[in-house]
Amino acid sequence: MRTVTFAVTGLLMLGSSLVLAETPAQQVHRYNQDIRQLNGDIHANEADRTKDREVAQDQRYDLSRDRLDSNADRQRENAYLAKGDYKQAAYWNKQRVAENSRLQTEAQDLAHTRKDLKNDHARLSKDVKVRHNDVAKRNKAASRI
Repeated sequence: MRTVTFAVTGLLMLGSSLVLAETPAQQVHRYNQDIRQLNGDIHANEADRTKDREVAQDQRYDLSRDRLDSNADRQRENAYLAKGDYKQAAYWNKQRVAENSRLQTEAQDLAHTRKDLKNDHARLSKDVKVRHNDVAKRNKAASRI
């Protein structure tokens, strides 16, 4: 009884797969839809990458400028210490510490932006690879028409 049940089940699965099988023209149409979708995704990923690059460039510029300010505060502090004006030296030390705290936050933001760039590149590479495979499948299906 079990053997008959398995055989009947197998035949039903085979028959239903033959009914649901796509013709080569349907496959080409489906692959073309997938390729169009991937082209849109690739275009969006490239736009994200461009935007993230611009943001990273601005962040690097700001970070560099702020580091120069922090170094200038350190030079002022050292100059006042050399003169013996400890009150002004303490003021510039406090300014430099606050600046360094902000610098750390900006450096973390830059690191996150770089990570976003890396992720955008990975998504873009994956989409290009999948599109390439879909084009090959579409061309193979089109050759059977």
